[in-house]
Amino acid sequence: MAGIGLPTGVSLATYPVSCRFAVGILALASGCGDNLVDGSQQEEVLSFSAQPTTALDVLVVTFDSASTLQMQLTAAGALDRFFDVVNQGPAGPLDVHLGVATSDLGTPGQNACSVPATAAQLVGGECLASGAFLSLGADGTSNVPGGQTRADVLSCLLVRGVRGCGYEQPLEVMRRVLASPGPGFLRPGAHLGVVLVADQDDCSASDPALFATGSAPYGPGGPHRCYADGVVCDQGPALAEIGLRTGCRPIEAPTYLHPVQVFVDALRAHSPAPASITVGVIAGDPTPFEVFDVPATDSRPTFRWVASSCIYGEPERLQSTRPPIRLDSFAAAFAERGVRAPLCGDTPGGMAQFARQVRKGVGDGCLAGRIASAPGGDAPCTVAYRSSSGGAELPWCRDNGPPCWRLRADPDACAGYPSTLRLQVDGLTDLPGDAVVDGRCAVR
Repeated sequence: MAGIGLPTGVSLATYPVSCRFAVGILALASGCGDNLVDGSQQEEVLSFSAQPTTALDVLVVTFDSASTLQMQLTAAGALDRFFDVVNQGPAGPLDVHLGVATSDLGTPGQNACSVPATAAQLVGGECLASGAFLSLGADGTSNVPGGQTRADVLSCLLVRGVRGCGYEQPLEVMRRVLASPGPGFLRPGAHLGVVLVADQDDCSASDPALFATGSAPYGPGGPHRCYADGVVCDQGPALAEIGLRTGCRPIEAPTYLHPVQVFVDALRAHSPAPASITVGVIAGDPTPFEVFDVPATDSRPTFRWVASSCIYGEPERLQSTRPPIRLDSFAAAFAERGVRAPLCGDTPGGMAQFARQVRKGVGDGCLAGRIASAPGGDAPCTVAYRSSSGGAELPWCRDNGPPCWRLRADPDACAGYPSTLRLQVDGLTDLPGDAVVDGRCAVR
């Protein structure tokens, strides 16, 4: 592969997502390894920032409406697992800020829900020895109260009760908190992680008329309206009607909701390097998607609702979830840096994968596939950098001095990866400050 550079003007997005890598400094995302077991030669494509960091800021937005207590407990346990994994790697423990907000913004201008005093603010200060967010220093310092553990604090932060508004708006809360996070939470140059915890889909409204009491719009009031205005399906009846649907996706230009792309753009605006953002969604399954009428009782009329897509929780307190179509689309916009942690499956395992993606964004560069033998001893990878002032191909360190790239055996940091190799670039400080390094490695 010697002399083969990234095609001029070709985005990494042109490569298949299953083998596309766009994460952090010296990073290669896992996810291709499962596709590289037949011995055939393929390529891992990567992109990473030239400026490393060990600072990580994580915003968690969680639902707090009725029947979400089990979900909150599940998320707290999964986040504890996240910390176990994210502090393992060649760069050592990270300096982490973790803040929590709820997805309740009320229904301003309508009387369905009142606007909470903590709308779009970090909550849980009562859980901490000081401050409004959990701070875990790489040197072992923290604001965990004496006599408590990290798990204790995460449970306190995440368990927000069940009295929040049923019209959940996690994406809009994310946007508002990141725009006005409060003192000290977000740090310049830190890797940014966002975790959305949900048992149904996003209902971030641009027009509060969606929440009007009565039968308009989209029939009787309730979160079904969020689906009716926000989702379109390839097969099945209109979203305002009952029935099973398939091929569902967000409407690009809803009438009452903000388009999902608004929030993708808002999050990307917080970093010039796509590699410095990781998204996690803890939610239910996106299918099946079915709308039905819940029969009337003596105390309430018939109302329309979306059927459960999966069941989770302990046997004595099982809970159901609704399809997170908009939230899934939001995560997918960040490719392999958008991770789903299934609420009805291995949620801790999903958050461990989220942690691994974060680690790649701050220093890990483990190859998922085994390096293929290059003909004639040619370099197995091609690496180049690009910046606002230009770019150039980086040579192999075997025959050149820095800045150059090499493959380094690191079985401790890359345990669990077939190759146990890391891509390393020597002389990163010689590159422009806004440089992004792109590369391809022949693997099998």
